[in-house]
Amino acid sequence: MSFSSGINKVFLIGHILKDGRKHNSQDEIQPNIHFSLVTEDRVFKNGSEVINQDYHSVKIPGRIAAGKLFLKGRLLYLEGSVKTRSFVDDAGIKHYRSEIWVHRYQLLG
Repeated sequence: MSFSSGINKVFLIGHILKDGRKHNSQDEIQPNIHFSLVTEDRVFKNGSEVINQDYHSVKIPGRIAAGKLFLKGRLLYLEGSVKTRSFVDDAGIKHYRSEIWVHRYQLLG
């Protein structure tokens, strides 16, 4: 079986960790909004509830953010895709960073 393409789709509901900050991009007229989102998964292990938290780096293109405020603590539903970029630090070491690029969102709280 051969796959010519894959699916890169993300659906998350979580809380914003820090207020969104604007970041100008060379190819965008409106600045992108960046923030971290935390999601929780509750499971029972040995009769006790365990909460697992995951942290996600989120970017919303300025044209989609449309002037909304993304404030710490707000509950957010988002749809998007995962993009990985690389960069070289001052010491010459190459790093990779995965980010969620938002296509649609709804502020829930």
